[in-house]
Amino acid sequence: MPWDLLHEAARRRAQVALVLDRVDPGAEAVGADLHRLASENGLGHAPIFLVPEAQLVDGLLPETAVGEISRWLTALGGDAGARSAVIDATRDGVVDDLVRRATDLAGAVDAQHEADGHLRAAVDAAYEDARRTILAATSDGTMLRGEVLSRWQDFVGTGEFFRAVEQKVGSVRDAVSGFFRGKGRKVPEVEEAITHGLESVVLDAAEEAAERSYRAWRADPSGAALLDGLDLSRASGTLRTRVAEEIRGWQADVLALVSEQAAAKRGTARALSFGLNGLGVSLMVLVFASTGGITGAELGIAGGTAVLAQKLLEAVFGDDAVRRLTRTAQDRLSARVGAVLDGEARRFTSQLDALGTGDATGAPLRAAAEEVRRAARREQKARAADVTGAQDPGSVVGQAGALRGAHARDPQTPDAPADEAPGTERPGFWRRLFGARPADATEEPSTDEPGDGR
Repeated sequence: MPWDLLHEAARRRAQVALVLDRVDPGAEAVGADLHRLASENGLGHAPIFLVPEAQLVDGLLPETAVGEISRWLTALGGDAGARSAVIDATRDGVVDDLVRRATDLAGAVDAQHEADGHLRAAVDAAYEDARRTILAATSDGTMLRGEVLSRWQDFVGTGEFFRAVEQKVGSVRDAVSGFFRGKGRKVPEVEEAITHGLESVVLDAAEEAAERSYRAWRADPSGAALLDGLDLSRASGTLRTRVAEEIRGWQADVLALVSEQAAAKRGTARALSFGLNGLGVSLMVLVFASTGGITGAELGIAGGTAVLAQKLLEAVFGDDAVRRLTRTAQDRLSARVGAVLDGEARRFTSQLDALGTGDATGAPLRAAAEEVRRAARREQKARAADVTGAQDPGSVVGQAGALRGAHARDPQTPDAPADEAPGTERPGFWRRLFGARPADATEEPSTDEPGDGR
């Protein structure tokens, strides 16, 4: 039996009849089993017809073999009320099934929306942690070690400028001019060391974020399905290039900030005309020490390295200006690093964006389904008020318009016992199955179904 199709019919309350043909004499008990199976599968209301094995007459089954089916179809076709009832029931079933499916679909949309949120949250958390890691490394003195520290010490010497400023030798102009005269050639070395150090910090953090996001998605069935064919377990192949570009852009930002501040101090503009790059490097070093200036803890970490940068900048621009420049430079760096990390995160989130599950919820569909359900119930109530009695499809209409075999007598039982009286009434398969016999059964004993009583 095509149970999948019948299950679908039951869900939609489609009006169906089951016909089991070529039933051998004595095998009518299969009909009872079929009725049991139909009931278990939601089709207990469906009429069941058994067509016995029979010789064809002019290529057709004998009328007696199809009599039950013909009578049922004839009665159904000849009664407008019965036809309307079948149509209404089928339509009601289709509408109810549509509402059920729409509600299920709304639930699936909500589940997708929730899964979208979980996957995005995993990516956001990974890359936000990467952003915090980079911010910490570029503001707590971590960067003032290794190559950066070495190049900076080469640049400032062994305390000559620090002593000059502390002893207030000459004017600020003399101190700055004397310090930077002949040292400009070493500025690119410090900038290059800063570039390398920043690259390392950003690349490591981005790699860790990509790996975390990938693991989180792989552990989630919804995310795992999106990873097929994508190489997202590592940072993108273009990340190093983008990071280098953003670092150079930030260094240009810092130089522009220093230039703008120097231009605002007209008394020192000429003296600083050949030392702006050095001031820019000093501001970068100060950014790496602290966003708000040097503290005791950071002095311990940086070994006093950033003190020189802070003293230099304060001597030229003043305390307030240095604090403002430091905050602005740190914000510019954070923005550029954030842009890089956002681009890396989009490798994941773009997969979700393509699905459109981030904004879609099941609420509109659920509301529409509920409106359809209410409208259907209102229509059913109105219809019930107008219903008049309809003829039972199991009755037989007149000769006119009847289908072939509708008025034929049921066949004699082929294997009835020889000593059974011709007029003996026997239970019959249809009586067992439906609890009733055709109206003419008391007048025509031969209408018993084949194999009844076995």
